Amino acid sequence: WYRQLMMTGIQSELLRWTRLAAVDHAQMLEGAQQLLATLAKLPEIHRRDPATCQPLLAQLLSDRPFYLNLGAATPEGQVFCSARPLTAPVDDAVRGGLERAVHARAFTVGEYAIDRAGGRSTVTAASPVLGAAGDVQAAVFVELDMSWLHQLAAETDLPKGTVLMAMDRRGTIFARYPDPERWVGRSLPEVP
Repeated sequence: WYRQLMMTGIQSELLRWTRLAAVDHAQMLEGAQQLLATLAKLPEIHRRDPATCQPLLAQLLSDRPFYLNLGAATPEGQVFCSARPLTAPVDDAVRGGLERAVHARAFTVGEYAIDRAGGRSTVTAASPVLGAAGDVQAAVFVELDMSWLHQLAAETDLPKGTVLMAMDRRGTIFARYPDPERWVGRSLPEVP
């Protein structure tokens, strides 16, 4: 009886955590969508002027702790403006997010990925930049830091020994509590 009561309590707490994570994630994506819609209208983006665009994006990024980068790219995926200096070409996750936004001509959210520079789990959201005639002139993007999931799990009152893991559809772990540093980015493809 006690074991059943304890399991019910654990399941309730996990369900609460999952709902909190889903609400927080939805709010983060809604905020990203609104920001990208605003960026897509800025003259600095339309002119593709890094000298005026980069400081603006850097300032916006400094106010958003769960954003790893903000940027703008050509429809072909060449970044012409980035809040953070790029030391290497954008990775496949960012490029894929940009391509989806250009083809869909709408706000899109990409796949989870592991940031090469910091080893953190990320997801890229992107929106097209449309010209006066409705043609796609560019795309704006934000790389979202998914480490907030670790923080949320740490703040949740879970029983000792509980392990929380979030994986993408390929079985790659993008959040884990405890010990995210050791697990994020590892793949467990045998898990359905």
